[in-house]
Amino acid sequence: MVLAALAAQKERKSFGSADVAPEILAPELHVLVLPQTAAYDPVPAIVQAVTMTAWNATAGHAPLQPLSTSAATKEHYVLYDVGQGNGAIVASFPMTAVVAGSDIRVVFSHVIRGSSALTNCPECAVPLGVTRIR
Repeated sequence: MVLAALAAQKERKSFGSADVAPEILAPELHVLVLPQTAAYDPVPAIVQAVTMTAWNATAGHAPLQPLSTSAATKEHYVLYDVGQGNGAIVASFPMTAVVAGSDIRVVFSHVIRGSSALTNCPECAVPLGVTRIR
């Protein structure tokens, strides 16, 4: 809702309660994924896909597709306080899907560099610390 209000302000339009669409009020988790350094090639590894997985008793680790995926804007870089670069993606997931044991899985165009050769990955999983979500 804040982003919609800021956009209206920039366009010098009014923004009131009647302008608030129901989907704006639905709580979402926004994940900003930046391109990484390729482990074995002198090129950036571009983000190709982002999903969330959570343990489900009937389906195991069932992947959840994002509600939306878009290229990061200048506002995203400022909002998340990261350096602006090319190829960053913002994926939005419903907060109802965020449970303990969830992780974010990112598929890159190339194998990316990890902290060691054993942790290099083309499809990387990052545990989602649900207690740190604000």
